[in-house]
Amino acid sequence: MDAEGKDNHYDFVSENDSYNSNILTLKSNFSYNWFKDFAVYNKSDSKVLDKLSLPVISKTEVWTVDNLPTPENMKKWYIDYPQRFFFYKDIVDLGMYYDRNDFKIATVTNSKTVNNEKFILDYDETSSDSIYSRYFVLIRNNDKNYTEIELFLDASDYEKMKGDYLIEFNYDLYIVASVENYSVLGLDKTKLNLIRKV
Repeated sequence: MDAEGKDNHYDFVSENDSYNSNILTLKSNFSYNWFKDFAVYNKSDSKVLDKLSLPVISKTEVWTVDNLPTPENMKKWYIDYPQRFFFYKDIVDLGMYYDRNDFKIATVTNSKTVNNEKFILDYDETSSDSIYSRYFVLIRNNDKNYTEIELFLDASDYEKMKGDYLIEFNYDLYIVASVENYSVLGLDKTKLNLIRKV
């Protein structure tokens, strides 16, 4: 659930080998997060010097005025939520605001532009430029991942082709889908139908 009570999951369409479409639901194991503005104060006169927008992984009720930090409310803080993914942004040097000169904080963001392409950590909706759609939802094109090869197959290699046996071909790993025309005496070529491991 996110701060508004919405369930964090995605619905996406997956293609299988028979070209039928199935709608699958994937639920994230990561907690939601949102950004909160924190004020940076001068230690001597309590003057607000800066505001930092930092990711918060907790329920919004913890940060309301009615729920000031108490032992009961501290139990509701973010420590029991798993981490989310963020892009590293920069280092904010707060040394001049404090007695110690080495006090620094790293800031993060939920989007990043690389080579004019914007990547967004989008956990609410799927979009073409989100990390989710670019790296976690890869629809396999069956034509590019299906290969047929012919070779003379040794009996010992034929015995190994059970279960999760992988074959390296053109620097890619393949799973054996089927074996055709296997010759026990090794007189004829055997045809292997391979599916590339993604």
